[in-house]
Amino acid sequence: MDFSSIELFKEKSNPRVLFTYSIWEDEANLENYRASVYFRDIWSRPKILFSAKAEAWSLEKA
Repeated sequence: MDFSSIELFKEKSNPRVLFTYSIWEDEANLENYRASVYFRDIWSRPKILFSAKAEAWSLEKA
């Protein structure tokens, strides 16, 4: 998994709302991670604790 960084943030007004922010070397590495057994295993645990469906965005600098 080739990523440059990963960080965890929480919303100031609601500390139960969390965000991860990761920077990937390229989109192919991100897609490989999303398709990996590791991703399935890691996200299956906290996902059941979510009160709403998780959201994900791919961003680029403006």
